[in-house]
Amino acid sequence: MQFTPDMVTAILAGRKTRTTRPQRIVGVRTVLHEMGEVSWHDVYEETCSYKVGHDYAVCPGRGKRQVARILIQKVVSYPFFEGIPGREEHARKEGFANWPTFHDKWWDLYHNDEARLLGPVWVIDFELRLPSIRYNLQLIERSDGTLEWVE
Repeated sequence: MQFTPDMVTAILAGRKTRTTRPQRIVGVRTVLHEMGEVSWHDVYEETCSYKVGHDYAVCPGRGKRQVARILIQKVVSYPFFEGIPGREEHARKEGFANWPTFHDKWWDLYHNDEARLLGPVWVIDFELRLPSIRYNLQLIERSDGTLEWVE
């Protein structure tokens, strides 16, 4: 499971125990209306690819080595991101100080993809299984202020 370096740090520190992921579009449904109008609607996946009771690698970006393992405890579907209940608690479990900060991050990630921004989401609760001791990884701050895990 891919996370940004700052979220990997939050996982390892125990501050992040939840992730919210957009549901994947798996098709398009065509609807013919009474007056002959046609509309198309995205069809989203019905089951999450992350399964309760399974563990997954925590990777600080695409193609990066795992730094830990997490165990999935709960997966819940919500029809849209804004419909997630208990926003402040949700944001804290996501590793953020509050809902507006988390909401801003969501916007940054998905504002160019309306289906992901406004579509249904999976809310996935997990626990840290173990940090990886096979790799000597360090978190460094780059000159542009971003964080990166390096060997």
